[in-house]
Parts: sequence; C-alpha cells; structure tokens
Amino acid sequence: MVGGLTSKFTREHAVRFAFLISIPSVLGAFLLEVPDAIAAASATTGAMSLGCMVAGIVVAAVSGYAAIKMMISAVVNKKLIYFSFYTWIAGAALIVYSLV
Repeated sequence: MVGGLTSKFTREHAVRFAFLISIPSVLGAFLLEVPDAIAAASATTGAMSLGCMVAGIVVAAVSGYAAIKMMISAVVNKKLIYFSFYTWIAGAALIVYSLV
C-alpha cells in the first residue's frame, strides 16, 4: 500500500493493488498444499474428513473476502486509526504471551 500511495495512486487503488498482488502467492500456496491435504483427509476416518476440509476452505474464503472488503472500506474512509489500535493491542498481547 505504501508503494502505491507513493506512486500517486488513490487510496482505493493502492489498497486494491496490494490485495490483488497477493493473489498469486496465496493461490500458489493453496495449489501446493492441496495434494497433501487431500491425502491427509482421505487417510483419516474420524475428525478430519474431506467434507470438513471443504467446509473450512469455504468459510476461510468467505471470511477472507469479508475482511478484504472491510479493509478496503477502512482505507478509503481514512479510518485506519482503529486498525492501528487493534494491531498495537494484539502485538502487545503476543509479546506478553510469549514472555509468560
């Protein structure tokens, strides 16, 4: 996003570009992991069935899409201050957790 904003993109175009540029890496990781995941799901008869895996993929895709839409809205409306508070709190909690 910083690169897009320094290149004089609008805020909306910069955030869309940042998310679009992540698609090849996410898709590549997905394609590399699918054979192992299917093998693990078909070898397991109990807790991890293929149906559960597909349901997890669908839920992850829907929630990821919703998160991207919310992030684009936050960037366009210049409300990233709330996100920065969240990241500071989450980071501090992670540091405390790792020390304890």
